[in-house]
Amino acid sequence: WTSFKFAFQAHLRGQQLHDLLARDTSESKVDVDMAFSILVQALEPNQYEHVYGTLTACAAWSALVDFYASKNAQNVLLLTQEFRQTKISENGSLFAHLSKMSELSRRLGEASGASVSDIDLMTTVCFSIMQ
Repeated sequence: WTSFKFAFQAHLRGQQLHDLLARDTSESKVDVDMAFSILVQALEPNQYEHVYGTLTACAAWSALVDFYASKNAQNVLLLTQEFRQTKISENGSLFAHLSKMSELSRRLGEASGASVSDIDLMTTVCFSIMQ
């Protein structure tokens, strides 16, 4: 979700439609319809159920954010456990491992509503590379 969210926001920014994710109206109905169309086309078919009944990019985006960026305790617990227990793979690249840890940190921060501190990230990464 985090990667899709970033890439999609960047795509709409390039189309000068990014602000329509945050508001339902525009001076141009064409822009509202275009942003909604682009968003729905970017989804996988199994994601359509999350945006059924929405008529604007803003409403559809809000529905997706609510679904994927859940701040429930179970999601935070599972992400915390994955973040703490991830270890570098036996012949894995350090760069790939650091990217994975950074992504887990970002996802955990989004789910909990509070970012992982740099000290916590560095401590966890150090323990994750020790064999």
